[in-house]
Amino acid sequence: MTLPDFPRTAEGRVYHLGLKHGELAPRIVTVGDPSRALKLAEEFEGGRESVKVESDRGFLTLTGIYKGVRLSIVAIGMGFANMDFFVRECRECVDGDMFIIRFGSCGCLSDLDQPTGMSGAHYISHLPDFHIPIKAYADDRLHEILAGTLNNAVPRDSKVRVDHEAVNASTDSFYSSQGRITSFPDHNENLLEFLIDRVPGIISLEMETFHLLHLASAYRPTGDLTVQVNSETGPMPTFPLTSLPTSNPTVSNRSPSVQVDNSRGRIHACSAQMVFASRSTNAFITPEEVQQTQAWTGLACLEALTLV
Repeated sequence: MTLPDFPRTAEGRVYHLGLKHGELAPRIVTVGDPSRALKLAEEFEGGRESVKVESDRGFLTLTGIYKGVRLSIVAIGMGFANMDFFVRECRECVDGDMFIIRFGSCGCLSDLDQPTGMSGAHYISHLPDFHIPIKAYADDRLHEILAGTLNNAVPRDSKVRVDHEAVNASTDSFYSSQGRITSFPDHNENLLEFLIDRVPGIISLEMETFHLLHLASAYRPTGDLTVQVNSETGPMPTFPLTSLPTSNPTVSNRSPSVQVDNSRGRIHACSAQMVFASRSTNAFITPEEVQQTQAWTGLACLEALTLV
């Protein structure tokens, strides 16, 4: 291993995803479930991936060709930590702009018939009292393209209604921060009502989207000090992106352990989520509905990446 701040193997593979330069495409669908990744990879030319990397940390990367475009599908598991590994390590394995779509499942705070293309996401943490910081936004252009491919992919006989302006809450726990009552003293009995009251447009709860959108917005290639702008809110503040910094943001006595050059582009990210359960009615979709929705939503994600 080299560089403790950003470890790589002697072969040049990043520490958690196990990838090296050339094995990953700059257009990526990221999922949680490895079986979803394998199923989606059947849509590659030839019915399978040309590159498959399984890391000893549980990450799975499948790279292949879809409609003449090289794409990757990466299964990362669940949670902010795994999303952090994914974004930071993938960034070091490709040059140029990156386009990332998270394709995952979620619980919703309304009816079941509402797959969602997230316009943005809030982070909900249990500190132990619940904290809702700044909102992170999807990339405008990629979000618009995904909205179009999702609309086109909905089966004609489906009752599904796609919501493209939904807001997500990404939480640090499946239990406490999502208002589930367990034997632990989380004091979260009114959390869902609190979220609905305080977060306009909130629809879904899951555990990854905010961190993806936050890192994508925060990343800057070396020498690029411009700020990405969301059409709804105007410029995102360069600092603080979160509260309570631990060091002066303009002064550092350490050099980055990864050399970033001008061949690195921006990271453009958005999210599509399948609603598996309604928290308001306690209803679940059936296993058959999971398979059907997963099939056409996954194709819409691949299609969107061919159009950027």
